[in-house]
Amino acid sequence: MTLKLPGGRTVGVLAVGSLAGSLLAVGGMATASAAPAPVIYACVDKATRAARIVSAGTKCRTTETRTSWNQKGLQGARGATGPKGATGAKGATGPAGPQGATGARGPAGPPGTAGAPDIQILQSRIADGAGQVRCLPGRIATGGGSMLPDGAAVRSSVPVIEGEVSVGWSVKTTPGTGPISGVIYVLCMNA
Repeated sequence: MTLKLPGGRTVGVLAVGSLAGSLLAVGGMATASAAPAPVIYACVDKATRAARIVSAGTKCRTTETRTSWNQKGLQGARGATGPKGATGAKGATGPAGPQGATGARGPAGPPGTAGAPDIQILQSRIADGAGQVRCLPGRIATGGGSMLPDGAAVRSSVPVIEGEVSVGWSVKTTPGTGPISGVIYVLCMNA
């Protein structure tokens, strides 16, 4: 079966059916969910079986038979997933968020290293070849000594002990070297 097209061309009815199917596939698929498939009208010659596509209001000739078709095709299979698109441009920085809640108090840190000792130096004068100087209460003596003039000799330079605790420093000079004056000192720190 053939169809006569404007301009005197003819195509087989199977081709017209394919054309109609294509129209349905292309135009109908886009609106398949929103509108019914379009109706196609044709006038078919009774002798030659040639068909021509006409509009809905066109009257066929007396030598033709009017026909129409409207068939919605089956839904096609879901297409394959397309390739991953390119990474988009970086968006603008968003506004700063609100301040978060105060966090829980952290654990106590480890003990610190011992600080430098609080050293105190006390001194006193040596008179008549001997002298002694004591630390203030609550402190202990960690060392001591004396400063004497040239020629003077030290007989002893020792801590002052009370109840097994060093509380001061004592210095004695050698007798027979005459009256000696000098300074005795002690280094004290907290007990």
